Amino acid sequence: MAFDSDYWHALDKQSASNLEISPKDIGISMGAGDVLQSMSSAINMGAGTVELGFTGAGKGGWGQGGTTPEMFGKDKREAIRQLAKINDVHVSTHASIGISNLSGMTNHGFDRQAQQQTLNEIRRTVDFAADVTRGGPVTVHTAEFPRTVAGRFKNFKLFPEEETKTHIYLVDNVTGEIKQSMTRETQLPFLKIKEGTKDEPVLNKEGYPDFEMLDFKKYKAKKEKEGQRFRDDEEAAQKFFYEYMDQEKARLTFEKKRWSHQLKRVNDQFDYVQQIKKSVDDQYRTDPEAAKHNAMKWVEQLHHAPQPGTKKYNEFLNDPIRFLNETVTDFDHERKFMADAAVAYGKQEAQLNQQQERTVPISQVGKQRTSETLANAAIYAWEREQAQKLDKPLFISPENIFPEGGYGSHPEEMREMVVNARKAMVDKLCSPVERGGRSMGRGEAEQIANDHIKATFDVGHAYTWKKFFEREPGETSEQADKRFNKWMLGEVDKLNKEGIIGHVHLSDNFGYYDEHLTPGTGSAPLKEFVDKMRKSGHMEPMIAEGGAQSNEEYYQAMTGGWKHLASSPIYRTAKWTDIEDSYFGRTSSPTYMVGKYAPSQEYLGSEKGAPFWTGLGLE
Repeated sequence: MAFDSDYWHALDKQSASNLEISPKDIGISMGAGDVLQSMSSAINMGAGTVELGFTGAGKGGWGQGGTTPEMFGKDKREAIRQLAKINDVHVSTHASIGISNLSGMTNHGFDRQAQQQTLNEIRRTVDFAADVTRGGPVTVHTAEFPRTVAGRFKNFKLFPEEETKTHIYLVDNVTGEIKQSMTRETQLPFLKIKEGTKDEPVLNKEGYPDFEMLDFKKYKAKKEKEGQRFRDDEEAAQKFFYEYMDQEKARLTFEKKRWSHQLKRVNDQFDYVQQIKKSVDDQYRTDPEAAKHNAMKWVEQLHHAPQPGTKKYNEFLNDPIRFLNETVTDFDHERKFMADAAVAYGKQEAQLNQQQERTVPISQVGKQRTSETLANAAIYAWEREQAQKLDKPLFISPENIFPEGGYGSHPEEMREMVVNARKAMVDKLCSPVERGGRSMGRGEAEQIANDHIKATFDVGHAYTWKKFFEREPGETSEQADKRFNKWMLGEVDKLNKEGIIGHVHLSDNFGYYDEHLTPGTGSAPLKEFVDKMRKSGHMEPMIAEGGAQSNEEYYQAMTGGWKHLASSPIYRTAKWTDIEDSYFGRTSSPTYMVGKYAPSQEYLGSEKGAPFWTGLGLE
């Protein structure tokens, strides 16, 4: 096949310089095994950029691809570094996909140990990256905590009844423990208050405060009708729970006052019967019979005498002084019981006050802890970068995950996450040395934070929001798809304008699940996205992530990106498949290759072991 002078092939040294999108601009992700072998395989595919990732957490293992950075010692790290340097290949890293979140979220709430374990997983990847790369992203997944979508993000809803059925969580901002989970249908008991009073409860037949059940939906509607406005359902749920606790505190306050009042009355009676007992005891020393008569009279007046006609009544007639002493003891026990009751209700009231102060929406704690982890990881990456004298910043790069995964997946959340983490990092760097900081000037700290915390924008993940995008009345699916694409690309513009995106993952799908299709074989607007990234000034390599391809065709995740996204004259003269399959059905060889990693024995000769021309491979 003949090509004009603009034709470029992988073996030609002019390579990427004439392309708007070149092999070095779109690399490939590799992992789930020996990263050294993955690296060499990627170079054999023709990759100019490789992202090495891991799937295991904690102690690694080769079974089921559970590899971790620590499984690769200094020798393999040095081999990767040299292989990248000799072949002029860019290398980036991806922390283990076994990391569930950065905030330490578990089934029971936020756990500090889980948060630290995540930080340790990122640090071990940073150590690996500092040894094998020249700087760049250390990507880490985010799925921070559950949150609603409907009502929070315009035009999106996870399912038709999401506002009613989705759980809203409140947590203890000190322990991180989940204290309350509710939906709009959740009912809580509220104290009935007498009309015309502020906090006087209605009493039931037994004389105790009466309650009624009120659900969250009716509560919110009632408050909004009264003119109160809430930022979101989380704030409304917090107010609902607070008002319930206020009512519960009112009940406890009522009970504490009731028992305190009873205690005062019984204390007065106890003092009175003690005086009677002393008088009878004094009289008994001089006139025992008169003392017995007075004791009998006082016990009857105090309503502590046994029922006449009973055996115990006869005992009372024989020894009334004993019954007077027992009466004093009964009053003492009663006053102690009432004191204990008043104290118990007082303690419950104090505990409820504390719980109310500490119970906040899950997002308040989750965002703070995510920022802590990112800031600590970024400071560690900055320190390792300085120690290794890397060519460019080694930055922590939180990646948007799926809409169902929780906070961090929506572009607005991604922006907020990066901004908050940068602020947390600046605060840490500016704090005094004695408090663990660096006593750094704010301007310098802000520059370091901006360079070391940048988001990884995964187009395939972002595109799965499409399935939750609501149509407008009378809108066709095609029109809705166009409107969704416009929305997504608009969000990319916003992120770029604020300097949020530092790294990109490319894969395709049809808007339902992250299938990792070869770019161009799904419906995601990848060309438009790449165009926006380049126009924004983002010139860093992008990573094509495979997954839907077979092991033998994994390279197509990258070559498909070249085919679909590049604008070289080659695509105006021939089909990519003419070039891609021109070497005996294999992918084209890399730009150049140094080392002992020949792409295939097919490059040597027609007979087994026979040299091809000079006996060297095509490299």
